[in-house]
Amino acid sequence: IVSLSANNCSVNTPSNATAGQSGSIYFIQNVSANHTVAFGNAWRFPDASAPSNSLTVSAVDLLVYNVRSATTIDAVLLKGFGRT
Repeated sequence: IVSLSANNCSVNTPSNATAGQSGSIYFIQNVSANHTVAFGNAWRFPDASAPSNSLTVSAVDLLVYNVRSATTIDAVLLKGFGRT
């Protein structure tokens, strides 16, 4: 769980990614909202475009990912899970 409370967030390319790894990360906006999430070069999304996260107060988004190779991570950002 990543609380977007003070600054914008960068999800960088991990240095130890192994094919087959998978997981999920929640991004939760705090009461001041408007904090963005950016992704490193290895992250791949549908339509070849990194998504924008929700920017409303207490918004909850879920990033689901699977490591295809050490340099490619396939992911989707599911938005709008309601408020905390």
